[in-house]
Amino acid sequence: MTSRPPTRLSVFVDYENVRHGARSIFGSPSTDSPTMGHVHPDLLGELLCQRGQAVDTTRSLTAVHVYRGRPGRQSHRNLRVSFDRQTARWAKMPGVIVKTSNMRYEAAERDPNTGEVTRWAGQGKGIDVLLALDLVRGARDDAALP
Repeated sequence: MTSRPPTRLSVFVDYENVRHGARSIFGSPSTDSPTMGHVHPDLLGELLCQRGQAVDTTRSLTAVHVYRGRPGRQSHRNLRVSFDRQTARWAKMPGVIVKTSNMRYEAAERDPNTGEVTRWAGQGKGIDVLLALDLVRGARDDAALP
């Protein structure tokens, strides 16, 4: 009897979708701290791997790919600093691969008297496409991506 090769698991995370989903399910976006909903990519990957081992004992985590839009100059400076610190910390974690893309901004509110923009709305354009391309490449090549 031949044993089958171990099952390799790569996790792909659209970070903002996961964070917003966690906030809406487990908290109150209007009253909770801005950190509510943040997840640790390495721990999420390990949890998903462990859950899958109930049906496949050979499963092993090869990588966690995190995709996230990088705040631009229109966002608050503290948000950009926090983003840089957080993604740098993730990138140092074994098996965690971080990919970012600059966010694009549109005027969300304007001063009715002056017409000046008072609030910008950021959109993480390109993150979904980047994630999808890496997912397809990994499946096609049957390999964990760098």
